[in-house]
Amino acid sequence: MIALWVSRDPRIVHDGNFLKSDLAKAYADESQACTISYLNSAKRPVAMTFDDMMHRLFAMSFDPYDCIELRWGASGEERTTCTDGSVKLRWYDAEQALRDAPERPERADTAVSLDALARRSDPVRPPEVDIKALIDAMPERIGFTGMEPVGR
Repeated sequence: MIALWVSRDPRIVHDGNFLKSDLAKAYADESQACTISYLNSAKRPVAMTFDDMMHRLFAMSFDPYDCIELRWGASGEERTTCTDGSVKLRWYDAEQALRDAPERPERADTAVSLDALARRSDPVRPPEVDIKALIDAMPERIGFTGMEPVGR
């Protein structure tokens, strides 16, 4: 839809003056409005906005036996309250390629050892899900002089 807007497709109408900044503001407002909190392993609340969750989406663990911090994709200081031992943390790190690939081949062998998983040399790029980056990368409109109404 952004490409259609950039090329001035008449099906895309925006009544404001600056779609890019309007989208950025709407994203920021809605991200702040859509917050959750979880209790970390130290029983302290950790608040996250939609934007926080989006940036850590592929770090979120799918293993119900991982500490809560790993299940919410924590890193840095936030991750220090995780009580999982070093072997569990090695599994979490080794499983990153599995988390990065939302789809797997039908006959994919996921029953592998920790060492085999850690040795995988086929890095997987997760799908692009960064909505804010998409908005920030919006190009200027074709033929836009700044004087005409946008989207008309």
